[in-house]
Amino acid sequence: ACCAEEAPLPKRRPFAIVGLAVFGYARYIQARSFREERSAGLAAAARGDWARARDHCARALRLRADPELARLEGRCRKRLAVIDAHGPLDLLIRDTRPFFYSGGIDIGKKLSIIEVALEALERLMSDPDNEDFVPGWRSLGMGWFFVGDGARAEDHFRRALRFAPGDGPVSFHLSRLLLESSMDLMYEF
Repeated sequence: ACCAEEAPLPKRRPFAIVGLAVFGYARYIQARSFREERSAGLAAAARGDWARARDHCARALRLRADPELARLEGRCRKRLAVIDAHGPLDLLIRDTRPFFYSGGIDIGKKLSIIEVALEALERLMSDPDNEDFVPGWRSLGMGWFFVGDGARAEDHFRRALRFAPGDGPVSFHLSRLLLESSMDLMYEF
């Protein structure tokens, strides 16, 4: 009985072990890549680099679902939409400026085109994710100031100052607007 034939030991499958090791390493690399993309996205958003933040968040979300990153990616997309709307508005204002000094041109028609662009930008800025986006409020204030709607310009400049009290261009344009308003009141009396 002591020398009875023993049951053979099961053969080890080296391929299964190697497969598990490769799988574990791949999961480790995926987790590390997720952490790197996530932290790069958060850092880019903190710097205000919305395009990079959006790209890093998108890459991280392809690796793993994360509600915080999904919200940040959506916010980046909305900020970039505001920035994209600002470019054509700025060009419209620059192209319209010389017509103030030319005779025989319907300046009201030119200004109405700018007003349409400003209203589109206002719709983008009404999104709660853009509430604290100072460049958008600054653009709206400067646009309405250019068109001649001082009340709307002042409102947008004050919103920008609420989130960035030390913003020089906003302070300059708001003080210029208020000075012109006070001069108009002074000349009425």
